[in-house]
Amino acid sequence: PPFCVCGKPFNTEHALTCKKGGFVSQRHNNVKNMFTVLLNRCCTNVKDEPVLTKIDGESFRFRSSNTAPDARLDIRARNFWRHGQDTYFDIRVTHVDALSHKDKATEIIFKQQEEEKKRSYNQRIIEVEHGTFTPLVIGTNGGMGQECHRFIKQLASLLSRKRTEKYASTITWIRTKLSFEVLRSTVLCVRGSRTPWNTHRTLQVSEDFELHVHEAGLQLEVKSAVDNI
Repeated sequence: PPFCVCGKPFNTEHALTCKKGGFVSQRHNNVKNMFTVLLNRCCTNVKDEPVLTKIDGESFRFRSSNTAPDARLDIRARNFWRHGQDTYFDIRVTHVDALSHKDKATEIIFKQQEEEKKRSYNQRIIEVEHGTFTPLVIGTNGGMGQECHRFIKQLASLLSRKRTEKYASTITWIRTKLSFEVLRSTVLCVRGSRTPWNTHRTLQVSEDFELHVHEAGLQLEVKSAVDNI
């Protein structure tokens, strides 16, 4: 279509950033769900979207630190980097070719977004949760930040030991699965329907049908129909 339902011209650039239809959020959630399932196979105390402990007088170095009482991250898993310690993960799937990233190298984009997340959560996780924080930045082009590369390697190492499989086969499988997950979500952003669902129209059709049946004097007698079979 020439225009998106939000009113802006529709093209690939817009499709990968427009939040109408929920495809951008779904792109993030699909990756989060995939990592949650894999972490459940090799770690303990795995939780989806854990709420962080409320701040009680602590002060943080960065003004951008998230101090909200209901702050939460994407995943928590124990025994990932260190035995007995929780690791918190926050995921971002970013469109590296967006206009806001113009003239920036992909590696710089990933690095900046990793640092942004660390400023928001790293000190709070270390000092309040006594855990570690790992930002997972992934691009719609299939690339990923250095922190995510380290995460994939460690995840493959844990899974290969747990399942007694070869490390090379395991990490190839994870990377392939992640690539297809991002690709599937990216295609949906471009090809998915963003037209809002009209629930009122659906209800109106049902009400009209019942009204027509009543006006026609029709009676649906289930018992009689069953008896005649």
